[in-house]
Amino acid sequence: MYSIPLAKHIYSSSFILDSFSESVDAKYFIEDITQQIEKKDFPLAYRKTLHDVIKAQYKRTGIEPPFQCDYILEDNCYTITTGHQLCLFGGPQLFIHKIISVLKMVEVLKSALPDFHFVPVFWMASEDHDFKEISELNIFNNTISIEGDNISPVGRIKTQVFEPALKELLSFFENDHRGNELTSIFKEAFKREYWSDCSRYWISHLFSEKGLIVLDADEPSLKAIFSSVLKKEIEEQFSYKLVSQQNDQLKVKGYDLQVYPREINLFYIENDQRKRIVFNNNDQFEIGSTVFSKNQLLQKLKNNPENFSPNVVLRPLFQEMILPNLVYVGGPSEVTYWAQLEKAFEEAEILYPRLILRDSFAWIKKSDLEWWTKQKLTIEDIFLDFDKLVKRIYFDDVSDSFYSNIDVSNLENQLRKKINEVDKSLMQMLNSELTKFRKSLEKIQKKLIANSKKKNDIYYNRIKKIQSSIMKNNVLNERKDSFIQNYIDLGENYIEKLMEESSPLSFSLKIIVKD
Repeated sequence: MYSIPLAKHIYSSSFILDSFSESVDAKYFIEDITQQIEKKDFPLAYRKTLHDVIKAQYKRTGIEPPFQCDYILEDNCYTITTGHQLCLFGGPQLFIHKIISVLKMVEVLKSALPDFHFVPVFWMASEDHDFKEISELNIFNNTISIEGDNISPVGRIKTQVFEPALKELLSFFENDHRGNELTSIFKEAFKREYWSDCSRYWISHLFSEKGLIVLDADEPSLKAIFSSVLKKEIEEQFSYKLVSQQNDQLKVKGYDLQVYPREINLFYIENDQRKRIVFNNNDQFEIGSTVFSKNQLLQKLKNNPENFSPNVVLRPLFQEMILPNLVYVGGPSEVTYWAQLEKAFEEAEILYPRLILRDSFAWIKKSDLEWWTKQKLTIEDIFLDFDKLVKRIYFDDVSDSFYSNIDVSNLENQLRKKINEVDKSLMQMLNSELTKFRKSLEKIQKKLIANSKKKNDIYYNRIKKIQSSIMKNNVLNERKDSFIQNYIDLGENYIEKLMEESSPLSFSLKIIVKD
């Protein structure tokens, strides 16, 4: 395994680089978590509600709840959480990498703090209604996609909507038995009526030995716990004011923002349609074409809190209120927008969790790595722009190149010295001619490299192929390509290999070698 600093080649966000540019000291992290435990107040009534919801959801899915579920009833049990949209077959690899990071964090904490139970949780973004975000999968250089215009919470979508995607996935493995195990899990998952249950089924089977709890928070009893914050949002629109203040402070530091609050950051779910609640200038609230007074909306909240759905601004507060959570593991965009919410957490009197950047992984074939190193190329060369790498390789190899034997700077210095001695008025002419000379050199250089590419196309194509096996267009493949191909290459070893190499407290890309 090779570890590449993310700050050097991958991320450019100033907030991420400032916040996660160095590995987290393990001793400091454990001390921080110990302080979080002392501050976290999670009543027994909340624990019982959460426990009952998890048990009921797993029963509905037709599988046994994780062995750690009953720990939630104990006051020394805390969760470590990540979450994601309910993407088709998991979507990009980072879906899996988030879960791996949480499982690794649990291992670290269990070892350091054995008097406590730490339970990994995957929070399904089941109330999101952006169908496009969940309906595509990139696999084997192909795209599987489902057309649709959904306005329902995605967890409530009937699984049969995605049946064409399952058929297309199965077609890739008609003559490849390596996919049998994974496709059988997906086929069984698709027997569940709703997309949230389907997703819980296959995620749970993939991580069946790890005690991962897959939670759908779209439940009346969980919304009831959150109703006090929902009430505060309706009465005061507190999140808009406080997130706007936090945004102003972050902008002063030059940080890019990920979310912009609305005057009220809630949706309303009715007849399986998720509609935005809009606050108008007359101190009224619009849901679709219907207008409500503040008192009317508060009455609806009192009667049916389950119909209210937080947007991206309030969802993290919902999560942290209904879980005994200490750490949230997220991607770069997530941890950035969570940082925008800290004042809102404080106002709602909800403990702000410790944020950890998820692990990043890439894979390289052993044969490709051996060939790469034989060319005297380094792992970090993989991240160089292809054309720049080709240029460097060419001029390193062609030792008798006219370009390598002409010291242009030295020649320029000699000419300038001579002109200063003889006639300074010629300096302008020299500058003009040197500019022409450099442009001519660049033209010749480009033609030499182009000709070299043609003559050595197999060589350079392999370089490009190896680079593209890790990232394309400056984007890591973990952000675009499915985990399925790596899974069928490695079988059960896929999860174990990721777990073995995971280290979310280190700010690095882990490049794993596979046969």
